[in-house]
Amino acid sequence: MPIDADLKAAYALLYDKREPEQALSQYDSILKQNSESVVALVYKAACLEKLYFGESSWHNEITLENAKDLLEKALKIAEQRGDRSKIGFVQFRLFIHYFNNHDATNSLEAFNKAKQYGYDDPTLSMWESKLQVRLTKWKKKNLVPESASITSETNIPTATVTSIPDPTPVQKEDIKPIPASTPVAVVSEPTVKESVPTTTATTTAPLLPVHEKTRTDWYQTSNSITISLFTTRLPSDVSEIRTTLNKNNQLSLSWILPIESSEFQYDINLSQEIDKESIKFKIFTKKVEISMDKLNKGKTWKTLEITKEQEQEQNNDNSNTKKQKDWSKITFDEEDEIDAGTGTADEFFQKLYSNADPDTRKAMMKSFMESNGTTLNTNWEDVKSDKVEPSPPDGMELKQW
Repeated sequence: MPIDADLKAAYALLYDKREPEQALSQYDSILKQNSESVVALVYKAACLEKLYFGESSWHNEITLENAKDLLEKALKIAEQRGDRSKIGFVQFRLFIHYFNNHDATNSLEAFNKAKQYGYDDPTLSMWESKLQVRLTKWKKKNLVPESASITSETNIPTATVTSIPDPTPVQKEDIKPIPASTPVAVVSEPTVKESVPTTTATTTAPLLPVHEKTRTDWYQTSNSITISLFTTRLPSDVSEIRTTLNKNNQLSLSWILPIESSEFQYDINLSQEIDKESIKFKIFTKKVEISMDKLNKGKTWKTLEITKEQEQEQNNDNSNTKKQKDWSKITFDEEDEIDAGTGTADEFFQKLYSNADPDTRKAMMKSFMESNGTTLNTNWEDVKSDKVEPSPPDGMELKQW
C-alpha cells in the first residue's frame, strides 16, 4: 500500500474510528518505511496523547515524554527542509501538547510561531479564544509576564496544512503503569513523498442524539438517582454542561464539541420528580456521571424513564378527585383535617377508613402492613403491584425483630 494510503488509513483509525492504539501501530509501520515522515511523527504523538488522557494504563509521564520527543523530531526535520507549512503545522501540534499540560510559556510561544509560519485551520480561532482565556488566568497566577500576548502577525505561505486538533483533556480515573511496549524505536529509511490527510470542518454539524450512539446506565438509593452516560465526546469541564428541567420532568443536558463543530445532547423524560438544585456532574475517562436527589425521598423508582402506562396513570390522577396524602406533613390540630374536639390521630384514621371506598381501604391496609406501620397510602393504583417498603422518619432506623 502506498504511504499516502497508509497515512489516510491511520488517520481514519485515530479520528474517525477513535482507535488510538490501532492507529499507533499503523503509524509505527509507516515510520519503518519512512522514519522522517513529519505527518506520521506528529500523528503518532497524537496517538500517545489520546492514550495518555483516555486510557488509565497509558497514563504515565513516559507517554507524554515520548509524544513530545516525536513532535520535536518532526519540527527539526521540517526546519531542516525549510518547509514553512510543515513548521507551522508542527508548532500548532506542540501548542496543543503544551496547552493540554498547562505549560503556559511554551504553549503561548508555540501558538504564536504557528501563526507566524502561516498555519491555517478552521479551528484556529476557537483555540485562540481558549488560549486568551487561559492567558488571563496565567497572568493572575504570574505564570507569564503581563506583557505576554497572542501575536497578530501572520505570514501565510502558499501551501498550508490542515489538521484536526485534539480536545483539552478530561478528568482521569484510576492510574495504572504504562505498558512496557509503549516506546517504539524507528529506523531511518529513505524519504518517501507524503501527503497530509485533511478533513473538512463545517460550522454547523448535526447534533448527536444520545439514544442512538451512547450507552446509558443508572442506579438509585432511597434518596437519589445516578445516571452514567458512556461516551468519548466529553466536555472538558463540568462548567460547560448546560442543564434544563421542565415541568414535565424532562431533563436535558448539552455541551459544545468545538472540535467536531457540533453539540452533544441528552434528553430524558424522568418517571418521577427530582430536585433541580441537587443536580451534580462528574467527568471520567469515558463517561459523564449525573447525580440528583429524588423530590419524593424514600420512594423507589420502578423505571428511570416514564413509560406509557405511567404517563396514562398520571393523566388519570390529574383528573381524579382522590389525592394521596403525605402523612408525614399532617398537623393533627388543624380543623380541616380532624373534627374539632377529637384531637387524636387514631380517631382521624378510623374515620378516614370507615368513610373510604373499597380501593382506598385496600390501599391503606396493604401499605400500612407491608411498611411496618411507617407508610399509609390511599391510592390503590400506586401500591397494588409492588410491596410497600418501610420508610422510617428522618433520623430513625428500622430494626427487624
